[in-house]
Formats: sequence, C-alpha cells, structure tokens
Amino acid sequence: MAEECTIEVDGDYSSAPVVSLTGAVDIAVAPVLRRTLIDLTQHAPQAVIVDCSGVTFLDSSGLGVLIGVMKRLKHHDGQLIVVADHAPVLRLFEMTGLDRAFTVVASRAEAARLLATAG
Repeated sequence: MAEECTIEVDGDYSSAPVVSLTGAVDIAVAPVLRRTLIDLTQHAPQAVIVDCSGVTFLDSSGLGVLIGVMKRLKHHDGQLIVVADHAPVLRLFEMTGLDRAFTVVASRAEAARLLATAG
C-alpha cells in the first residue's frame, strides 16, 4: 500500500506560494494536486514553488499535473519551480528529460534566491 500524500500550501498567493508534498504522489492524489495548483494560479502569482523534498514516490499522473501547471504559468509569464533534493525524484526528472523543461532546485532557499534575482 502506498504512503498517503499530504499537500500543504504556504506563502502569499499573489507572489510565490509554496506547495509542500509528502508521501506518494500518484493517480489517486493527482486530481487533488491539480485542483490545488490550478486554484493557486487563479491568483496570478509570478511563480509557484512545489517542494517535492518529502515525496517518496512520483508517478506519471503526478508528473502530468506538474507539466500542465508549468504550461499554464508559462502562458502567463510565470514559472513553476520544483524543489527536489533526493535521488528517486531527481532521477525521474532526468530520465524523462523534464529536468530541462522545469526549473529544479535543491532547496527552498535556492528557489527563493532564484526568484529574488529574477524579480
């Protein structure tokens, strides 16, 4: 049985909210994650940070949600930043080539620095 996923939102909706994920991000979680991220983009943030440092499993449905939200943000000149600091998640991004499509950083602090220099 897969570990339950939790989704927590921190931060200011108008700047760069942080969505922290823990556990398994799979087909059962994808609709809730999609709804959460789409709701955040309704507030027109310049960036959304998705912290995957607590993710133990990420399947194609979870990746699909991230791709869709990244495209939505790019359409409005925004960006999706993924925090990934451990091998299983990083390897998935590398194997799929998505490490070149997404901005992937090792920590929230790195994401904040990136946004500060872009702003």
